[in-house]
Amino acid sequence: METEDQELDIRKIMKDIEFLGSSHMTWKERKELENKRIVSLGGKATKKQRIPLSVARVPMKRQKEREQKMQQ
Repeated sequence: METEDQELDIRKIMKDIEFLGSSHMTWKERKELENKRIVSLGGKATKKQRIPLSVARVPMKRQKEREQKMQQ
């Protein structure tokens, strides 16, 4: 019984370490870890939703304009 408790504690500690280390991960690695955690809790993993370039151009253009205004 005691060894099972220790194993569970070690697993919990390892998961916490992995979560804390996520700040040094790339965006893709963090998203993968997040999806893995969601699945482990019984949810569904989210997929990337891509916006077509024709739709995304306007917000991208506005973002560039805002950045230029901030620089000035």
